[in-house]
Amino acid sequence: MITMKTICSNENYMVCDINHNSYGEAFNVSGRFDCQDFDFSLLETETGYASMRALCLRPGLYLFITDRINHEAFTYAYEIKRSYLEISYHLNGYGMFHVNSEHLPACQAKVLKGSSMISFLPQTWGTCHMAASEHYLTVCIFIDPELFMEFVDQDVDLLPDSIKLLFSKQERAPLLQGYSINCQENLLLDQLLSCPFKGSAGRLFTESKVIELIARFVEKLINSQHKAGFGKHRNSEDIEKLYEARELLVADLSRAPTLSELSRKIGLNEFKLKSGFKNEFNTTIHGYFQFARMQKARDLIEQGKHNVSQVAWEMGYVNVSHFISAYRKIFGINPGSLLKEVNRLSVDF
Repeated sequence: MITMKTICSNENYMVCDINHNSYGEAFNVSGRFDCQDFDFSLLETETGYASMRALCLRPGLYLFITDRINHEAFTYAYEIKRSYLEISYHLNGYGMFHVNSEHLPACQAKVLKGSSMISFLPQTWGTCHMAASEHYLTVCIFIDPELFMEFVDQDVDLLPDSIKLLFSKQERAPLLQGYSINCQENLLLDQLLSCPFKGSAGRLFTESKVIELIARFVEKLINSQHKAGFGKHRNSEDIEKLYEARELLVADLSRAPTLSELSRKIGLNEFKLKSGFKNEFNTTIHGYFQFARMQKARDLIEQGKHNVSQVAWEMGYVNVSHFISAYRKIFGINPGSLLKEVNRLSVDF
């Protein structure tokens, strides 16, 4: 039996909790972004759990968040009837999209944890296959091309040629390009998914983070024009090794592996590892480790169960002042100030 409970639903907003525990059944979920532009059909062949959220932030700008846990392999079919530009962030899980379009030959796109994608695929349909035993979390922003043109009008000449083609109203070319999620985007996505406000304040906060994510992505597109070296000659095997290196890098945030250790474990020479990591993730290996380290430190502080010295020790720092300096460099405030605010809010509550 499959059950779907709609928690909140109106023309522009829908939150659903979906539970299913049988084989061979199917159900449909229609998220009304505007005028039924998007229809999603979930084809169930196993047990699992999914939570989906669709939010209209303003005319032509929509947010869609999917969070599901698969006990077995899972496939859903989708169809996009209207031509939106999509910026997607894949925060967890592995998947494979099969894309069919009236304007492109059938193709497939691999989705990796920590990857992002920009696409414009008018009249598109296909399926997405997600692996078993995976927690799958994705954030998608859908933008009307006209609104996107308003956002980037002054910087059109700086964008890649594939993006410039979107500005041709007569025949907008299809687009499908993959990137990685950088540190700044990770921070914004974390803030977006843990919005501290409700009601109108929550909507304003969410829209501000979505706009900032779009700004960061435009910056990424502009910077991609200047990439050279490794980026011109990389192959899919090397890219997967870079993502493997990133996972190993943050496996133990109390100790950073050396460059030679990473190089040996993933089977990529040190030069390719350093230059490839910088090109793919827009930061150095050390920079990425430090950012992830401080994010974890912030999470521990926000729990309100540790003092600054304990968090510093947990993060592998012997000298607390060095930890405070590193934290301030990332977030602009001292960890002690955050802890005081956390304790104050706890007392007030």
